[in-house]
Amino acid sequence: MKLVSQIFIIFGIIAGSEFIVNLLQISIPSNILGMLILLALLIFKVIKPQQIMEFSMFLFKNMALFIIPAALSIMSNFDLIKGSFIPFFLITIFSTALVFGFTGKAVSLFQKPQAPAEEEETK
Repeated sequence: MKLVSQIFIIFGIIAGSEFIVNLLQISIPSNILGMLILLALLIFKVIKPQQIMEFSMFLFKNMALFIIPAALSIMSNFDLIKGSFIPFFLITIFSTALVFGFTGKAVSLFQKPQAPAEEEETK
């Protein structure tokens, strides 16, 4: 039952963000808005991380399954992008580096500092 409530929380946020995008006709993708809403709910402690941890870990562990359709689409439509392969490749590398950089910075900002472990003196 715990997993079902976690699924409802995540999909409720997704549905809510989709509703907001369609209602307000804003040009932000609903999945991005959903992540921002989830982030705000976590920051303001409306949702505790434990309330969505199990389903989130399931999604994280199976992330490769979500990437396969995009990769197959690129492979099946390669004829459309082969004329601009170099710019496409460079943009992909650049955007990946940006994502890595911003993710690392975000993690370092939100991660709580940990006290260094005390070293045991052996004599």
